[in-house]
Formats: sequence, C-alpha cells, structure tokens
Amino acid sequence: MINRILYKLFYRIHDLALRPHILSAIGKLNSEPQPEAHKLAACLTETFSSILTPEESDAVQLLESIRTRLECSNERILMTDYGTQAKNSGEQIARVVGDVAVQSSKPYRWALFLFKLIRTFKPASCLELGTCLGVSGMYQASALRLNGKGSLVTLEGAESYAAIAKETFSSAGFPDIQIVVGRFQETLFVAAAQIAPIDLVFIDGHHDGDATLRYFETLLPFCSAAAIVVFDDIHWSRGMTRAWNVLRTDSRVAFFSDLSQVGIIFLRPKR
Repeated sequence: MINRILYKLFYRIHDLALRPHILSAIGKLNSEPQPEAHKLAACLTETFSSILTPEESDAVQLLESIRTRLECSNERILMTDYGTQAKNSGEQIARVVGDVAVQSSKPYRWALFLFKLIRTFKPASCLELGTCLGVSGMYQASALRLNGKGSLVTLEGAESYAAIAKETFSSAGFPDIQIVVGRFQETLFVAAAQIAPIDLVFIDGHHDGDATLRYFETLLPFCSAAAIVVFDDIHWSRGMTRAWNVLRTDSRVAFFSDLSQVGIIFLRPKR
C-alpha cells in the first residue's frame, strides 16, 4: 500500500514538473501552419487546465471511481510478461492488481489527454496496443460514446490483465469492446486489417525501440489519411528515444509533438 501511495505522489509531482514543457509544446503547435496542430494545442490546454463539459465531468467521475476500485484491490494474479523486463521470454510474474493499477495504468492526466484527443478529433476507428487493466481503454471508449460514433479494439499480451480489463469495461458500460489477447507481433496485423482504416492508434506496450518501429511499419498500410499515432513512454529508455527520433523525422509524418511522456505524430495524407 505504501508503494502505491508513493507512486501516486510521484505522478502528481511529475505532472506539475511537466507543465512548463507542455506550455512550450502548446506554443510550438500554435506556430505550425496545419489547423490540426492548433486543434491539438487546444486539446492540450483543455487537458492540463482540466476544462470539462458537464457531460465529460460526469463521465470522468465514473471512470475515476472504477480506477480507485482497481487501485484498492489486493487480488494476486499471474501474468506472462512479453515486454522488455522479461526479455521477450514469456516469463511468469506474480502481481497485485492494485499495484498494477497504480504503476502501469495511465495516470489521470494522460488518460484525460486520450479522452480529449478523441473528443477533439472524433476518430471512427481506434486501436490500442497495451490494454493493461483497461483504464486507458475505458477513457477512450467513453470519449467515443460522447462523440456518438467510433469503435475501439485493444490488444493485450497477458490473459490475466485482459480478463480484468473485460470486467473494467463492463463496469464502465462498455462490455462490447474487443480485446485481442496475444503477442503484438502475432495479433497486430490481423487486428489492424480487420478494422482499417484506422484513425487513431495508441501504442502503450512492449516498450522496445526496434519493436516500436516494426509496429509502426505494420500499421501504416491500415491507417487512414492523416491518422494520429500516439506513442507512450518515448523517453523510457535509450532505445525508445532512438525510435522516437526516427519516427518524428520520418518523411511520412506531417508534424509531431514531443510531450516528454508521450509522442504524437500526424501522418501525411496519402497520395
């Protein structure tokens, strides 16, 4: 329990420390010629100023109550880790649900950013890599519902996480969200092909630089014109930073925004 409190305190301090960087990013976006950059700047302003409509506030209150329940859980589960910590070996790791909810689920501010991003750009087809316990997924699904359109498919490597995420989605009123279980390298191509054209992708799993670049290349043929791709933990490791530097300078990218925690790219319309 103490570790959970310390993690939450860390995220609050990090949130405050990040604000000057976010303000700088907003300024850079407003200087870009693309209208989409200005919309993203407005989205960031609303996120970090906690500007919510009454219906958004009601939705977020429900979602945060579900997050709190997850964070208070002492249930123990076994998960198969296909990420970098297990060196892709499929190592079995025992975890406590409450610890996972605090340490691995998207903190409030970044979950709200995904929510606002979808509210602003109104994608019809969304794909998430890394379901975890379903916190970021329910935020995205809630924004889609408020928009009155759109669907979400989410990929998760750990069956135990996916099972809890299914309960999370049901509690939030989204029992029909499709969760695809398996290693991304085995599930991504088929899932992307089935829901193409994809308007928004959130990549938040298997934080390996080379793998991230492969996932990007796999996704590109299935993305819509001017699709948005959000990469989490872009500076989590040297490998991720190298991958982000490749991605942001790719000729197929119209513009990007480096938010330190998250990197966002807007693809150029396809010719």
